Amino acid sequence: MAQDLEALLQALRDGKGPAIMLLHGDEYRVRGASRAILEHLAPGSGTSLAISRFDARAASWGDIEAALMTPSLFAPACTVVAESVPWFAPPERRGDAGEETTPASAKPKAEEPDRIAQLLERGLPHGARLLLLAPQVDKRGRAYKQLSRQGCVLDLSVERDRSGRIRRESLAAFLDQHLRRARKRIETDAREMVLSRCGNELWIVHQEIEKLILYAGDADTVVAADVEEIFADQSESWVFDLTDALGQRDALRALSFLRRLMAGGEYPLMMLGAIAGHVRRLLSARQLLDHELAAVWRRHMSYAEFQKQVPPDTEGLPTKSPYANYLTLQRAEKFTLPELKTFLRLLQDTDARLKSSGHQPQAAMERLVLEMCRP
Repeated sequence: MAQDLEALLQALRDGKGPAIMLLHGDEYRVRGASRAILEHLAPGSGTSLAISRFDARAASWGDIEAALMTPSLFAPACTVVAESVPWFAPPERRGDAGEETTPASAKPKAEEPDRIAQLLERGLPHGARLLLLAPQVDKRGRAYKQLSRQGCVLDLSVERDRSGRIRRESLAAFLDQHLRRARKRIETDAREMVLSRCGNELWIVHQEIEKLILYAGDADTVVAADVEEIFADQSESWVFDLTDALGQRDALRALSFLRRLMAGGEYPLMMLGAIAGHVRRLLSARQLLDHELAAVWRRHMSYAEFQKQVPPDTEGLPTKSPYANYLTLQRAEKFTLPELKTFLRLLQDTDARLKSSGHQPQAAMERLVLEMCRP
């Protein structure tokens, strides 16, 4: 069965634990867990000398295995870390283990996970450890299942909702953890703004929370003005970038966003669902601007003015978050109601294309962008 981090660290403290460890999931959590593990395996100032590191996108398995079998001159046992491991990813995603392009001579081979499993069966030299950091894994793979059964796998994924976003409860707990550590409180409005602005990468959320805490300085309480000033909005920011480009009819910029996302491993149907959800929210906001809020809304309205002018229980607001409603109304100004209704029809057509076997996903998504940018 798979490990949890505390159980694994306790095993290492007791001089036990697996010789091979596969960590996968959220990048921030994987990096944090790997640091904690390495501190147990090679504590103190000699850590860098006791550890051999490899980028698995470029290094061959032969080089990594040779390092494992070579006694360390600086430590009682050898510890090898292989980062950005592509070998456990689904076959169609093995080229997407990181931003750098994998050289043709170092493309991942299907047998490498099996060779790792075989090494586990044979056994490593006494005290040697292999730490594998993988951005993506296929849990159906034979080698992954074998490593998991032997307690070699640490799944550090974050809980996500059906749209693929980090669950609100997980983000709230993550925020509270940082605030407790800093001995600070946060106002209700400020808390809501933070949760609305959080994106899908935990390490970016961590950076923004740390910035916010530093910005608050000696104050005991984080207030909404602090968040508005310093906390970058990462909530589906790519959707906002893409729809902003669509609003300007900038097909080249919109295609650039799309291709970068797909090259980074975003699934077309998940992207389409996020875009469709955003367009529906824009449609609701546009209807409000044309009717119920026509008398009170004005361009470049500040968030403070919005809170005074628009009651939170106004019927038809697109989200449950006041700050998210404010941002959506701002962006809805760039579109007319007929444009947004046309976007929904195009999204439905693209959904049908993606679910049929006769269309390439990237071509279908690019066609959508070009049609949405058409004057």
